[in-house]
Amino acid sequence: MLDAIVVGTGPGGALAALRLAEAGAKLLVLEKRTLPRDKACGGALTVGPVKALLGWDFSHLVEAHVDQSLWQLDFGTVVERDFGYGAWMIDRRTFDLHILERALAAGGSNIELRDDCGVETVTEEADGVTVTLRGGETVRARYLVGGDGAAGRTAAALGLGRRTRPALAIDAHVEPSEEAWALEGKRMSFNFGVVPGGYGWIFPKKGYLSCGVGSWTRATGLPGLLDAYLEQALPPGAVRGEVRRGHPIPIYDGPVPISTRRACLVGDAASLVEPILGEGIRFALASGAIAAAVIAEKLAGTSTDPDGLDHSRRVHREIGRDLDRLRRFVLPIFLNKPESFFRNFLVEEGNYMALAASLEAKLPAPEPFPLQPART
Repeated sequence: MLDAIVVGTGPGGALAALRLAEAGAKLLVLEKRTLPRDKACGGALTVGPVKALLGWDFSHLVEAHVDQSLWQLDFGTVVERDFGYGAWMIDRRTFDLHILERALAAGGSNIELRDDCGVETVTEEADGVTVTLRGGETVRARYLVGGDGAAGRTAAALGLGRRTRPALAIDAHVEPSEEAWALEGKRMSFNFGVVPGGYGWIFPKKGYLSCGVGSWTRATGLPGLLDAYLEQALPPGAVRGEVRRGHPIPIYDGPVPISTRRACLVGDAASLVEPILGEGIRFALASGAIAAAVIAEKLAGTSTDPDGLDHSRRVHREIGRDLDRLRRFVLPIFLNKPESFFRNFLVEEGNYMALAASLEAKLPAPEPFPLQPART
């Protein structure tokens, strides 16, 4: 029997595979699409946290280093800021594959990759997990990492599905005119209120602009809203060509179990997306590292996980608590009073993370995953 199966090769799944490979586990990695695969994503990394999570130099993958930003409310008031830490722009096609290739190199003969290999269902048993592949083949392992995204089958098959419908976004790779590139090629642009319950963005990449709109509340009409946004945000005739893709954004919707005795969810499959700006890559990486640590302890016989919720507890402690503060105290302002959000946190430079922390101190949430006393 395999030690672990990793479903999905996004940042969370790929880093989990790497850490498990480094621990000597015997692995199977499954990817439903043919690699390398595209992934609709703005592709902006917060440099410090991601560098700390990975622990190696990946600067050769960076397509743009941005230290300036522009913020607007429906093309009204403009706020310009310098990023003290900067942001790195990456292409998910190359970034995700880079992490996976490190996992394959670290695992050697102990790791197998199968791409173009979809998962039909996952069944958890007392001594392992059985994965049924497209075509009917079954594979078994002692443990599983579910990193197959917001629309993957792993979470639902394990009874760990979302409580709410994910947000939606439409992303366009825009080939810009020289005028548009001169305007947007060195900064990140955000425009709140151009879509209900969301925002529009323009990020520079290698020779093109990643442009899009995302809404946490609206499920229809995004292509037309993107048309209107680009027409107003860019100079006339700026779009020389574009490729569009829609995708779900599983913003964090509160602490729920994301693990069982035999399985851990990571990244989008666990809805670990920041609920204000929709950042997800660093939380996927962090959850992948946590999943690998939890499973490695179980494989080594050093785990003290009494109920299968150790991964859920660690993710909540290191990631989910901060996301939940934003969900409870800042997201309602962002969705229902965008003018107030923009004025307080951008024009007046308030810190909404600090606000959320202070409000939580006054209105603490109950512990979502309390340890149950051992049975006697």
